[in-house]
Amino acid sequence: MTGLTSATLTREGKMMKRSVRGAVVVLASALFASTLLAVTPAQATVIGEATLTPATGNADSIITLSTPASCAAPAVKVRVIVTGFGFPVAGKVVYSPQTNGFSTANPMSLSLSNTFFVYATAESTYLAGDYDIRAQCVNSLGNTIYDEFSTTMRWTTPGNVLANVGSATYTSGALPAPAATVNPSVTGTAKVGYRLTCAPGTWTDATSYAYQWKRNGVAISGSIANTYVLAGGEYGKSISCQVTATGGGGSTAVTSAGRTIVAGTIAVRTKPYIYGTVKVGKTIKTTKGTWSVAGLTYSYQWKRNGVAISGTAARKYYYKVVAKDKGKYLTCTVRVAKAGYTSTTSTTARKKAA
Repeated sequence: MTGLTSATLTREGKMMKRSVRGAVVVLASALFASTLLAVTPAQATVIGEATLTPATGNADSIITLSTPASCAAPAVKVRVIVTGFGFPVAGKVVYSPQTNGFSTANPMSLSLSNTFFVYATAESTYLAGDYDIRAQCVNSLGNTIYDEFSTTMRWTTPGNVLANVGSATYTSGALPAPAATVNPSVTGTAKVGYRLTCAPGTWTDATSYAYQWKRNGVAISGSIANTYVLAGGEYGKSISCQVTATGGGGSTAVTSAGRTIVAGTIAVRTKPYIYGTVKVGKTIKTTKGTWSVAGLTYSYQWKRNGVAISGTAARKYYYKVVAKDKGKYLTCTVRVAKAGYTSTTSTTARKKAA
Protein backbone atom coordinates (compact mmCIF):
# COMPACT_ATOMS: atom_id res chain seq x y z
CA MET A 1 0.00 0.00 0.00
CA THR A 2 3.16 2.22 0.19
CA GLY A 3 2.99 5.18 -2.11
CA LEU A 4 -0.75 4.99 -2.72
CA THR A 5 -2.69 8.10 -1.95
CA SER A 6 -6.19 8.24 -0.53
CA ALA A 7 -7.52 9.54 -3.85
CA THR A 8 -5.97 6.60 -5.74
CA LEU A 9 -7.57 4.09 -3.39
CA THR A 10 -10.94 5.73 -3.79
CA ARG A 11 -10.71 5.59 -7.61
CA GLU A 12 -9.66 1.90 -7.62
CA GLY A 13 -12.44 0.99 -5.18
CA LYS A 14 -15.04 2.58 -7.40
CA MET A 15 -13.64 0.74 -10.47
CA MET A 16 -13.81 -2.62 -8.64
CA LYS A 17 -17.44 -2.01 -7.64
CA ARG A 18 -18.34 -1.17 -11.23
CA SER A 19 -16.62 -4.38 -12.44
CA VAL A 20 -18.52 -6.53 -9.94
CA ARG A 21 -21.85 -4.91 -10.87
CA GLY A 22 -21.04 -5.47 -14.56
CA ALA A 23 -20.31 -9.16 -13.95
CA VAL A 24 -23.59 -9.55 -12.08
CA VAL A 25 -25.49 -7.89 -14.94
CA VAL A 26 -23.81 -10.19 -17.50
CA LEU A 27 -24.56 -13.28 -15.40
CA ALA A 28 -28.21 -12.25 -14.90
CA SER A 29 -28.58 -11.63 -18.63
CA ALA A 30 -27.22 -15.09 -19.40
CA LEU A 31 -29.56 -16.71 -16.89
CA PHE A 32 -32.52 -14.81 -18.32
CA ALA A 33 -31.60 -15.90 -21.84
CA SER A 34 -31.34 -19.57 -20.76
CA THR A 35 -34.71 -19.28 -19.03
CA LEU A 36 -36.26 -17.99 -22.24
CA LEU A 37 -34.75 -20.92 -24.11
CA ALA A 38 -36.19 -23.38 -21.60
CA VAL A 39 -39.74 -22.10 -21.90
CA THR A 40 -39.82 -21.54 -25.64
CA PRO A 41 -39.87 -25.01 -27.27
CA ALA A 42 -40.01 -25.43 -31.02
CA GLN A 43 -43.17 -26.70 -32.67
CA ALA A 44 -42.87 -30.50 -32.88
CA THR A 45 -43.85 -32.28 -36.07
CA VAL A 46 -44.81 -35.96 -36.26
CA ILE A 47 -42.66 -37.23 -39.13
CA GLY A 48 -43.28 -40.97 -38.98
CA GLU A 49 -45.05 -43.96 -37.46
CA ALA A 50 -43.00 -45.77 -34.84
CA THR A 51 -43.28 -49.52 -34.22
CA LEU A 52 -43.01 -51.55 -31.03
CA THR A 53 -41.33 -54.90 -30.47
CA PRO A 54 -43.11 -57.01 -29.42
CA ALA A 55 -46.17 -55.58 -31.17
CA THR A 56 -48.41 -57.32 -28.63
CA GLY A 57 -47.48 -58.22 -25.09
CA ASN A 58 -48.14 -57.74 -21.40
CA ALA A 59 -47.15 -55.56 -18.47
CA ASP A 60 -43.84 -57.41 -18.05
CA SER A 61 -42.77 -57.16 -21.70
CA ILE A 62 -39.37 -55.58 -22.43
CA ILE A 63 -40.35 -53.14 -25.19
CA THR A 64 -38.22 -51.61 -27.92
CA LEU A 65 -39.45 -48.65 -29.96
CA SER A 66 -38.13 -48.37 -33.51
CA THR A 67 -38.36 -45.34 -35.78
CA PRO A 68 -38.55 -45.44 -39.59
CA ALA A 69 -36.01 -42.63 -39.94
CA SER A 70 -33.41 -40.64 -38.02
CA CYS A 71 -33.71 -37.38 -36.14
CA ALA A 72 -32.70 -34.21 -37.94
CA ALA A 73 -30.47 -31.36 -36.83
CA PRO A 74 -30.47 -29.36 -34.62
CA ALA A 75 -31.66 -32.24 -32.39
CA VAL A 76 -28.85 -33.87 -30.40
CA LYS A 77 -30.74 -36.32 -28.16
CA VAL A 78 -33.80 -38.54 -28.20
CA ARG A 79 -36.37 -39.35 -25.52
CA VAL A 80 -39.60 -41.39 -25.34
CA ILE A 81 -42.78 -40.35 -23.51
CA VAL A 82 -46.15 -42.03 -23.00
CA THR A 83 -49.52 -40.37 -22.45
CA GLY A 84 -52.76 -42.09 -21.50
CA PHE A 85 -55.03 -43.08 -18.62
CA GLY A 86 -53.35 -42.76 -15.23
CA PHE A 87 -50.18 -41.14 -16.57
CA PRO A 88 -49.21 -37.44 -16.24
CA VAL A 89 -50.97 -35.15 -18.70
CA ALA A 90 -47.61 -33.91 -19.99
CA GLY A 91 -46.51 -37.53 -20.49
CA LYS A 92 -44.44 -40.06 -18.59
CA VAL A 93 -40.78 -40.23 -19.67
CA VAL A 94 -39.86 -43.88 -20.34
CA TYR A 95 -36.59 -43.16 -22.12
CA SER A 96 -34.82 -40.08 -20.72
CA PRO A 97 -33.18 -37.61 -23.12
CA GLN A 98 -29.83 -39.11 -24.15
CA THR A 99 -27.45 -39.65 -27.00
CA ASN A 100 -27.54 -43.44 -26.58
CA GLY A 101 -29.59 -44.72 -29.49
CA PHE A 102 -29.82 -41.23 -31.01
CA SER A 103 -28.95 -40.80 -34.69
CA THR A 104 -29.15 -38.17 -37.40
CA ALA A 105 -28.18 -40.70 -40.04
CA ASN A 106 -30.11 -43.94 -39.41
CA PRO A 107 -33.41 -45.18 -37.99
CA MET A 108 -33.29 -45.58 -34.22
CA SER A 109 -33.99 -48.53 -31.94
CA LEU A 110 -34.73 -47.51 -28.34
CA SER A 111 -35.22 -49.97 -25.47
CA LEU A 112 -37.56 -48.51 -22.85
CA SER A 113 -36.10 -47.98 -19.40
CA ASN A 114 -38.47 -50.40 -17.69
CA THR A 115 -41.68 -52.43 -18.04
CA PHE A 116 -45.18 -50.96 -18.04
CA PHE A 117 -45.84 -52.86 -14.82
CA VAL A 118 -43.21 -50.67 -13.16
CA TYR A 119 -44.53 -47.48 -14.82
CA ALA A 120 -48.14 -48.19 -13.80
CA THR A 121 -47.18 -49.15 -10.25
CA ALA A 122 -45.19 -45.93 -9.87
CA GLU A 123 -48.27 -43.93 -10.91
CA SER A 124 -50.64 -46.09 -8.78
CA THR A 125 -52.81 -46.84 -11.80
CA TYR A 126 -54.01 -49.75 -13.86
CA LEU A 127 -53.57 -49.70 -17.65
CA ALA A 128 -56.72 -49.16 -19.72
CA GLY A 129 -57.50 -47.76 -23.14
CA ASP A 130 -55.34 -46.04 -25.73
CA TYR A 131 -51.85 -44.73 -24.95
CA ASP A 132 -49.82 -42.52 -27.24
CA ILE A 133 -46.08 -43.36 -27.24
CA ARG A 134 -43.66 -40.93 -28.90
CA ALA A 135 -39.96 -40.82 -29.66
CA GLN A 136 -38.99 -37.14 -29.56
CA CYS A 137 -35.93 -35.53 -31.13
CA VAL A 138 -34.80 -32.88 -28.61
CA ASN A 139 -32.07 -30.40 -27.74
CA SER A 140 -29.33 -31.07 -25.18
CA LEU A 141 -31.58 -30.10 -22.25
CA GLY A 142 -34.51 -32.09 -23.52
CA ASN A 143 -36.84 -29.11 -23.31
CA THR A 144 -37.13 -28.28 -27.02
CA ILE A 145 -38.82 -30.87 -29.25
CA TYR A 146 -38.04 -30.72 -32.97
CA ASP A 147 -39.59 -33.87 -34.46
CA GLU A 148 -41.53 -36.89 -33.24
CA PHE A 149 -42.25 -40.48 -34.21
CA SER A 150 -45.47 -41.83 -32.72
CA THR A 151 -47.53 -44.97 -32.34
CA THR A 152 -50.42 -46.19 -30.22
CA MET A 153 -50.74 -48.87 -27.56
CA ARG A 154 -54.08 -50.27 -26.44
CA TRP A 155 -54.06 -51.67 -22.91
CA THR A 156 -56.54 -53.91 -21.12
CA THR A 157 -56.41 -54.71 -17.41
CA PRO A 158 -58.79 -57.42 -16.10
CA GLY A 159 -61.49 -55.80 -14.01
CA ASN A 160 -59.83 -52.39 -14.41
CA VAL A 161 -58.30 -52.58 -10.94
CA LEU A 162 -54.75 -51.80 -9.80
CA ALA A 163 -54.34 -55.23 -8.21
CA ASN A 164 -54.59 -56.83 -11.69
CA VAL A 165 -52.15 -54.55 -13.52
CA GLY A 166 -49.65 -57.42 -13.63
CA SER A 167 -52.07 -59.26 -15.92
CA ALA A 168 -52.55 -56.30 -18.30
CA THR A 169 -52.04 -56.91 -22.01
CA TYR A 170 -51.54 -54.61 -24.99
CA THR A 171 -51.65 -54.37 -28.75
CA SER A 172 -49.90 -51.66 -30.73
CA GLY A 173 -49.85 -49.91 -34.07
CA ALA A 174 -52.41 -47.90 -35.92
CA LEU A 175 -55.82 -48.38 -34.34
CA PRO A 176 -58.44 -50.05 -36.52
CA ALA A 177 -61.48 -48.07 -37.57
CA PRO A 178 -64.76 -49.07 -35.90
CA ALA A 179 -66.54 -52.00 -37.56
CA ALA A 180 -70.13 -53.17 -37.11
CA THR A 181 -70.51 -56.83 -36.19
CA VAL A 182 -74.29 -56.34 -35.89
CA ASN A 183 -75.72 -53.57 -38.09
CA PRO A 184 -77.90 -50.76 -36.71
CA SER A 185 -81.65 -51.35 -36.76
CA VAL A 186 -84.86 -49.36 -36.40
CA THR A 187 -87.11 -50.59 -33.59
CA GLY A 188 -90.62 -49.59 -32.57
CA THR A 189 -94.00 -49.44 -34.35
CA ALA A 190 -93.56 -48.22 -37.94
CA LYS A 191 -96.78 -46.24 -37.90
CA VAL A 192 -97.53 -42.53 -38.21
CA GLY A 193 -97.67 -40.94 -34.76
CA TYR A 194 -95.36 -43.48 -33.13
CA ARG A 195 -91.76 -43.09 -31.96
CA LEU A 196 -89.00 -45.13 -33.54
CA THR A 197 -85.65 -45.89 -31.89
CA CYS A 198 -82.33 -46.36 -33.62
CA ALA A 199 -80.48 -49.30 -32.07
CA PRO A 200 -76.77 -48.70 -32.80
CA GLY A 201 -75.93 -52.35 -33.30
CA THR A 202 -72.72 -53.94 -32.07
CA TRP A 203 -69.33 -52.50 -32.93
CA THR A 204 -65.65 -53.14 -32.40
CA ASP A 205 -63.23 -50.30 -31.61
CA ALA A 206 -66.01 -47.72 -31.09
CA THR A 207 -66.28 -45.29 -28.19
CA SER A 208 -69.16 -43.04 -29.28
CA TYR A 209 -72.09 -42.99 -31.70
CA ALA A 210 -73.87 -40.31 -33.73
CA TYR A 211 -77.26 -40.69 -35.38
CA GLN A 212 -78.93 -39.42 -38.56
CA TRP A 213 -82.47 -40.34 -39.60
CA LYS A 214 -83.27 -40.72 -43.29
CA ARG A 215 -86.47 -40.67 -45.34
CA ASN A 216 -86.27 -42.69 -48.54
CA GLY A 217 -82.49 -42.62 -48.16
CA VAL A 218 -82.20 -38.83 -47.76
CA ALA A 219 -81.08 -37.28 -44.47
CA ILE A 220 -83.89 -35.60 -42.51
CA SER A 221 -82.61 -32.18 -41.46
CA GLY A 222 -82.08 -31.79 -37.70
CA SER A 223 -83.07 -35.39 -36.90
CA ILE A 224 -79.91 -36.52 -35.10
CA ALA A 225 -81.28 -38.02 -31.87
CA ASN A 226 -81.53 -41.78 -31.41
CA THR A 227 -85.35 -41.56 -31.52
CA TYR A 228 -87.71 -40.14 -34.14
CA VAL A 229 -91.46 -39.42 -34.02
CA LEU A 230 -93.24 -40.26 -37.28
CA ALA A 231 -95.24 -37.38 -38.77
CA GLY A 232 -98.05 -37.66 -41.31
CA GLY A 233 -95.62 -36.99 -44.16
CA GLU A 234 -93.84 -40.26 -43.37
CA TYR A 235 -96.85 -42.37 -44.43
CA GLY A 236 -95.77 -44.77 -47.16
CA LYS A 237 -92.11 -43.72 -46.90
CA SER A 238 -89.07 -45.79 -45.92
CA ILE A 239 -87.43 -44.60 -42.70
CA SER A 240 -83.91 -45.67 -41.76
CA CYS A 241 -81.18 -44.46 -39.45
CA GLN A 242 -77.48 -44.02 -40.03
CA VAL A 243 -75.08 -44.66 -37.16
CA THR A 244 -71.61 -43.17 -37.25
CA ALA A 245 -69.32 -44.94 -34.81
CA THR A 246 -66.13 -43.16 -33.73
CA GLY A 247 -63.06 -44.58 -32.02
CA GLY A 248 -59.32 -44.12 -31.83
CA GLY A 249 -58.95 -45.40 -35.39
CA GLY A 250 -61.44 -42.98 -36.95
CA SER A 251 -65.14 -43.13 -37.84
CA THR A 252 -67.36 -45.55 -39.78
CA ALA A 253 -70.97 -44.99 -40.87
CA VAL A 254 -73.54 -47.75 -41.44
CA THR A 255 -77.23 -47.27 -42.34
CA SER A 256 -79.95 -49.59 -41.09
CA ALA A 257 -82.52 -51.32 -43.24
CA GLY A 258 -85.54 -49.11 -43.92
CA ARG A 259 -88.98 -49.52 -42.36
CA THR A 260 -92.05 -48.71 -44.48
CA ILE A 261 -94.45 -46.53 -42.52
CA VAL A 262 -98.17 -47.36 -42.41
CA ALA A 263 -101.03 -44.95 -41.73
CA GLY A 264 -101.61 -43.86 -38.17
CA THR A 265 -104.84 -44.44 -36.26
CA ILE A 266 -107.03 -41.92 -34.48
CA ALA A 267 -108.87 -43.01 -31.34
CA VAL A 268 -111.87 -41.26 -29.79
CA ARG A 269 -111.30 -40.20 -26.20
CA THR A 270 -114.68 -38.62 -25.52
CA LYS A 271 -117.63 -39.26 -27.82
CA PRO A 272 -119.44 -36.26 -29.32
CA TYR A 273 -122.89 -35.45 -27.97
CA ILE A 274 -125.97 -33.43 -28.99
CA TYR A 275 -127.01 -30.43 -26.93
CA GLY A 276 -129.94 -28.03 -27.19
CA THR A 277 -133.72 -28.55 -27.27
CA VAL A 278 -134.55 -31.33 -29.71
CA LYS A 279 -137.84 -29.94 -30.92
CA VAL A 280 -139.25 -28.98 -34.31
CA GLY A 281 -138.12 -25.46 -35.20
CA LYS A 282 -135.18 -25.50 -32.77
CA THR A 283 -131.50 -25.63 -33.74
CA ILE A 284 -129.41 -28.28 -32.06
CA LYS A 285 -125.64 -28.75 -32.09
CA THR A 286 -123.06 -31.44 -31.60
CA THR A 287 -119.65 -31.31 -29.93
CA LYS A 288 -116.58 -32.52 -31.81
CA GLY A 289 -115.64 -35.05 -29.18
CA THR A 290 -112.02 -35.44 -28.09
CA TRP A 291 -109.45 -37.52 -29.94
CA SER A 292 -106.01 -39.03 -29.53
CA VAL A 293 -104.46 -36.89 -32.28
CA ALA A 294 -104.27 -33.11 -32.57
CA GLY A 295 -104.67 -31.03 -35.72
CA LEU A 296 -107.72 -32.87 -37.07
CA THR A 297 -110.27 -31.73 -39.62
CA TYR A 298 -113.94 -32.47 -38.87
CA SER A 299 -117.01 -33.20 -40.98
CA TYR A 300 -120.57 -33.93 -39.85
CA GLN A 301 -123.58 -35.95 -40.95
CA TRP A 302 -126.93 -35.73 -39.19
CA LYS A 303 -129.10 -38.83 -39.32
CA ARG A 304 -132.78 -39.59 -38.78
CA ASN A 305 -133.40 -43.04 -37.35
CA GLY A 306 -129.87 -43.98 -38.43
CA VAL A 307 -130.30 -42.87 -42.07
CA ALA A 308 -128.30 -39.90 -43.39
CA ILE A 309 -130.40 -36.78 -43.91
CA SER A 310 -129.78 -35.36 -47.39
CA GLY A 311 -128.73 -31.80 -48.11
CA THR A 312 -125.97 -29.49 -46.92
CA ALA A 313 -128.03 -28.39 -43.91
CA ALA A 314 -127.48 -31.84 -42.43
CA ARG A 315 -123.70 -31.68 -42.89
CA LYS A 316 -122.84 -28.97 -40.41
CA TYR A 317 -122.14 -29.13 -36.70
CA TYR A 318 -125.60 -27.64 -36.11
CA TYR A 319 -129.01 -28.72 -37.42
CA LYS A 320 -132.50 -27.17 -37.41
CA VAL A 321 -135.11 -29.77 -36.46
CA VAL A 322 -137.84 -30.01 -39.12
CA ALA A 323 -141.39 -31.41 -39.02
CA LYS A 324 -140.24 -34.62 -40.69
CA ASP A 325 -138.03 -35.29 -37.64
CA LYS A 326 -140.84 -35.23 -35.10
CA GLY A 327 -141.03 -38.51 -33.21
CA LYS A 328 -137.84 -39.71 -34.85
CA TYR A 329 -134.41 -40.28 -33.33
CA LEU A 330 -131.69 -37.88 -34.37
CA THR A 331 -127.96 -38.54 -34.22
CA CYS A 332 -124.83 -36.90 -35.66
CA THR A 333 -121.78 -38.74 -36.92
CA VAL A 334 -118.49 -36.81 -36.61
CA ARG A 335 -115.73 -37.82 -38.99
CA VAL A 336 -112.10 -36.84 -38.29
CA ALA A 337 -109.19 -36.84 -40.73
CA LYS A 338 -105.52 -35.94 -40.90
CA ALA A 339 -102.80 -36.54 -43.48
CA GLY A 340 -101.05 -39.82 -42.85
CA TYR A 341 -103.84 -41.17 -40.64
CA THR A 342 -106.81 -43.41 -41.36
CA SER A 343 -110.02 -41.39 -41.14
CA THR A 344 -112.45 -42.51 -38.43
CA THR A 345 -115.88 -41.61 -37.04
CA SER A 346 -117.85 -41.45 -33.82
CA THR A 347 -121.63 -41.07 -33.53
CA THR A 348 -123.54 -39.29 -30.78
CA ALA A 349 -126.17 -40.92 -28.63
CA ARG A 350 -129.60 -40.56 -30.22
CA LYS A 351 -132.11 -37.88 -29.22
CA LYS A 352 -135.87 -38.12 -29.92
CA ALA A 353 -137.34 -35.05 -31.60
CA ALA A 354 -140.48 -33.57 -30.07
